[in-house]
Amino acid sequence: MEHRHSSPSPRQTLFTDSERTTLTDTLRFVAERAWRVSGTGFFIELVSYLGETLDVAFAFCDMIDPKDDMTVQTLALYAHGEISENISYSLKDTPCENVVGSEFCWYGEDVQRLFPNDELLVEMNAESYAGIPLWTAHGTPLGLIAVMDDKPLKSRELVQTVLQIVAVRAGAELERLQDVTRLQSSQQRFLDFATVSSDWFWETDADLRFSYFSDRFEDVTGVPPSQLLGKTREEVGAPGASIGAFEQLLEDLREHRSFRDFQHHRIKPNGEKAYLSISGQPAVDENGVFIGFRGVGREISDQKLVERELIESRDAARRANEAKSEFLASMSHELRTPLNAVLGFAQMMLHDPKQALSKPQIEHVECILTGGGHLLDLVNDILDLARIEADQIALSVEDVTANDVVRTCVSQSRALGKQRAIKITDRFSAEMPVILRTDRVRLKQILLNLLSNAIKFNRDEGTVTLEGKIIDQRFLRITVTDTGIGINDDEKHNVFQMFHRLDADAMLAREGTGIGLTVTKFLIERMGGSIDFQSREGVGSTFSIDLPLSTNREILIWTNDLRVGVDAIDKDHQVIVTLLNRMAHEDVGTKVANKSVEEMISYTHYHFLREEAIMEIIDYPELEPHRKRHRDLVSQIQGMSDSWTTENDEPARIELRRFLRDWWTHHNLNVDMEIARFTSGKEQKISEALSRIG
Repeated sequence: MEHRHSSPSPRQTLFTDSERTTLTDTLRFVAERAWRVSGTGFFIELVSYLGETLDVAFAFCDMIDPKDDMTVQTLALYAHGEISENISYSLKDTPCENVVGSEFCWYGEDVQRLFPNDELLVEMNAESYAGIPLWTAHGTPLGLIAVMDDKPLKSRELVQTVLQIVAVRAGAELERLQDVTRLQSSQQRFLDFATVSSDWFWETDADLRFSYFSDRFEDVTGVPPSQLLGKTREEVGAPGASIGAFEQLLEDLREHRSFRDFQHHRIKPNGEKAYLSISGQPAVDENGVFIGFRGVGREISDQKLVERELIESRDAARRANEAKSEFLASMSHELRTPLNAVLGFAQMMLHDPKQALSKPQIEHVECILTGGGHLLDLVNDILDLARIEADQIALSVEDVTANDVVRTCVSQSRALGKQRAIKITDRFSAEMPVILRTDRVRLKQILLNLLSNAIKFNRDEGTVTLEGKIIDQRFLRITVTDTGIGINDDEKHNVFQMFHRLDADAMLAREGTGIGLTVTKFLIERMGGSIDFQSREGVGSTFSIDLPLSTNREILIWTNDLRVGVDAIDKDHQVIVTLLNRMAHEDVGTKVANKSVEEMISYTHYHFLREEAIMEIIDYPELEPHRKRHRDLVSQIQGMSDSWTTENDEPARIELRRFLRDWWTHHNLNVDMEIARFTSGKEQKISEALSRIG
């Protein structure tokens, strides 16, 4: 009657078809719905889903009171088909006490007799109970999820598995909420300090020597003004300031330019570190003659504390997201192995000449193959998504004959079309061979996805046509055209969004995860290509992909060979490669082309700022020569960009594109590769430096 063991039974758990459907729906709930909402909305959706799916009277999610670990507060409470007001209660003498910080608990019946002092069980007329604990990423108890019913619970294995699936997401969301609450508290604390704090004032003379400090300066910094009066900023220095920021300040002072929020710190006599923010502007007399600087200073120690907390909160969110990706990948692997076994045995049964199946048996086995194949596709999509989010997609680039890949994909897709009498016409594979520089496996995945969608969203007895042609002697454009339901104008901007599915047909909307096109777009852009579509509702759609020919040397394809080994720099470089390739796909003179060049220049500035901040933090010995290379490049590309933007000159644009490609390739492979050697053990400092840039 009372079972409190979270480990599985020694025998292998066998679920019924209905239970397997429930588990699949739960995975889909986590992958699709549960990641779209957050906060209170998420927990309401969660308990409603559990109550309806498991057909129980009560479902709730609890959070441990941060001030009393024997008290919990419901985050959402589902009772008899409705969301009820949240309650707070003591864990003492309740079944929940055995769950929090412990393990899955199961009381299939007579729960009131087992916990006679629990008044809530009596009030709710509870007969049965099941609960599972929630944990932080570091293994600290957070709360629990539980279900109760006024009749005995059945299928312990099903209930336990469902709760295990949703518990990872619920724990991550609850941890995120607590991080946000702490962050908001810290921010309010900083605002309270800032409200009552006083700034100090300072002045210099025309020779840039300090001539005045107000009294608050010594109160805040512990430094007597007499130590600084008569000295220049260059003489007194700026402890804690970056080299680049200090040099910029000195240049602003010499050129009589105003400046804002120059940051450094001072060490007080008691050893405390006071972080300071200095702003100033040049002062002139009635004749316009420069007479010195006047400015203000303020202590920003609390702001620095908040910044550190923001970094920690962001890192916690990143860890939660990584936990999500790991969970999706793990669950996908756990499901894919037995699924492949089921499909394999089903195929053996179907084609075993020694034990021929009857017609009803053949139909049943074919149903297993169809449903299992669909579920396997869903699992593979989720696994690809997890790899993308974890930046674990590696490409194997080689020369590939596109005709062969197309021929194979069309052949594999014909059986799917045949089920609904949909004719697939291949107008490309028999043409002259076209060689691409790409990843064969990923190209096949992309084409199969486009063909599958063209069949899935087609009408019975419709057609799918695949064509290919060379574009500008640089790209192969492959188009897949269907005669299906089409896409209405309101949905077109969402086509490549994650988890978006077409809702024009209720039956079709139930198929798939809405991940396929998102993954397809990502893979195509990683392979130096682009994707686009045209569609008319009720008429059909044409999806087109452009991929670089093997002779196209303008395109850069991001592979592991280009990785520097510093995450922030590698991610910046991936963005830059994508922007470079986007420039290669667009026609000169268009607004999109102009925007791509502007984005490229803007992101180059941003990347250089981040990279130089990293090099300052790690004391990179070649910082100044490296910085000079950056400045020289910015000057060159700005001049080349102005030339082609003004004249809409295609040769100038091609020259700019090739120059940038060659410069980035050389700089990345021969210069940036040295940076990683100096970053070991400095990851936290790098994260803090980058957070200040944004």
